Amino acid sequence: MTRRKEPLALICLAAALSAACGRPAGPGADQAAADPPTSQVVAGAWSSGRIDPKPESATGSAILDRQDSPVNGEPACALTVRYAGSLEQPVTWRGEPCGVLTLRFVNLVDLNALGQADKLEVEARDDIAGCPDGRVLYIEGAAASAVFPQDSMQQIYRVPLAD
Repeated sequence: MTRRKEPLALICLAAALSAACGRPAGPGADQAAADPPTSQVVAGAWSSGRIDPKPESATGSAILDRQDSPVNGEPACALTVRYAGSLEQPVTWRGEPCGVLTLRFVNLVDLNALGQADKLEVEARDDIAGCPDGRVLYIEGAAASAVFPQDSMQQIYRVPLAD
């Protein structure tokens, strides 16, 4: 997995935030030890294309928006995702429209039940476990699936799952 280096400005911005995925942002970051907010957990498949209009918490993890948005003439699903305590970020799934995808938040126990947790690199498992509620976005399409953890810089990245 190739990761790009983050500019110094992003590092400084992350240090200014109170917590990065539940981990202290620096010495004396006592709020990171507080109970994390609850996440909006979406049960079951979202093949109907429905988004729960009443998230459990305005600060919890949620898919805020989604729309079909073709990329280079191919179907794609453009999502706006916010993890608890973080800013909104775009996530794009290329090759399939939103209506045929399964979208939900999962934790390591869920991934273990799918037979995927042991296949993840240690860094990805740590990032999933370190998120405020331990849940990350899971997307499953017809031919592939992936999770989207948030790193220590609060940037969402894609981790393809083996079939």
